[in-house]
Amino acid sequence: MENGDESLVVNPKLTDQIPYLTIPKDISKKEREELELENEKIAGQRRVISNHNTSSLFADLYSLLYGGRVNKGNALDTRIYLEGRRRVFSPDIIGEFRRDQRFTEVKGASMNGLPYCSLKQIENYAFSLLGRLESGDVSPAVNYAIFRYGNNSRPLHLDRLNNSQLLRRLSSERKNLTIIPFNLLLLLLNLSRFDTVNQTKSHSSVDFQDYLRPRIAVLTMLHERKEAIEKIVKKYHAPYEDWSQKFVGKLGDLHLDGLESENSMSPPIRMNYSPGEEPITISPFSITRYFLPEKAQKNWLAHFRENHARILGNHGLEDFFERSVHHEQGFFPSDDDLLTIPSQDLLEGIDLEDDIPF
Repeated sequence: MENGDESLVVNPKLTDQIPYLTIPKDISKKEREELELENEKIAGQRRVISNHNTSSLFADLYSLLYGGRVNKGNALDTRIYLEGRRRVFSPDIIGEFRRDQRFTEVKGASMNGLPYCSLKQIENYAFSLLGRLESGDVSPAVNYAIFRYGNNSRPLHLDRLNNSQLLRRLSSERKNLTIIPFNLLLLLLNLSRFDTVNQTKSHSSVDFQDYLRPRIAVLTMLHERKEAIEKIVKKYHAPYEDWSQKFVGKLGDLHLDGLESENSMSPPIRMNYSPGEEPITISPFSITRYFLPEKAQKNWLAHFRENHARILGNHGLEDFFERSVHHEQGFFPSDDDLLTIPSQDLLEGIDLEDDIPF
C-alpha cells in the first residue's frame, strides 16, 4: 500500500440523494395515487444514486490505499469505431508505475450478492492493455478491485439512507477487498454466472448487455487465499474444459502458476464528509491482492500480445484491437485522450434509468 500503516483521510464527494415527496393526508385518492407513483420512480432513482455513491467511496478508498487517480467525470476514448458507433473506455482508477499505465476497475457487492462486470468493459480493458503495449509500455496492468460488504443474513437497504447515514453504515459494516489481475479475471470469466440485462433508455434503441457475475463461493475462496486457485481449478476443472465452445480457454494461456498473493489489513482511515460532523472512522478490513511478479507479468504480457486473438476468442470476448480503425493508423489511447464529460443537472451525468450496480 502507498502509505504504510499511517492513519489516512478520505474526503468523499457524493451525489445528493433525491428526497421522497410528502403525501398530505387531506388529498383525493387520485392525487394520492399520483404521488405514490412518483415516489416509486424516485425510489428507483435513489437506488441508482446509492449504487453510484457506494462505488465512488470504494474508488476513493482504493486510490488512497494503492495510489492512482480516481477517474471521476472523464472518459478515456479508446477510439474503437464499429458500425458507426464509438466505444468509450472509462476506468475507475488510472495509475502509473515506472511510466507504465495501470488501470483499475472497482466493483462492489454485498456479501450475499454478485458484482456486475460488463463483458463490453472487459473487452475495452483488453483493447487498452494491448494498446499500451503497442505504445511502448513495458509492463502495463489491469486489475479488478472487488469490495464486498455487509452481513449475509440481512439486506442493507442503502437506498433508504441519506449520504451521511450511508457512509456511517458502510464504514461500520464488515468488508473485504480482493484485487484480481486481468489473467485471473479471465479464469473467472469461465466460472461465473452470466446475466443479460436490458439497459434500453427511453431515448435510444434497444440495448441488451451481458454481465459476468463472479460466484460468491469463488470470491470467498480467492479472498481466503489458501491454495485458492488450485482448489478452484480442481473444483471447476470439468466445466472449464467442457462447457460450450464459447468457453474453451486453455489454462496455460493465463499463466496462473506465476501468480502470487498477499494479505493485509487496511490501516486506520478517517472520513470527512459533512462540515460540523465528527469524522467517520472506517473499521479495518481484510485485503487480499493477487499479482504477477515483474518477470512473470512481462512473460504473460508477451504471451497475451502474441496470442490475444485466440485467448480472447476462447473466452468468448471480441478482439477489437485488430479491428480498430486507429490500430491501422498506429494510434492508441494516452493521457492526452482524456475527455471531460460535462455535468448534467444535480445528478452530474448519472443515468437514472440504469439500475445496474457499479
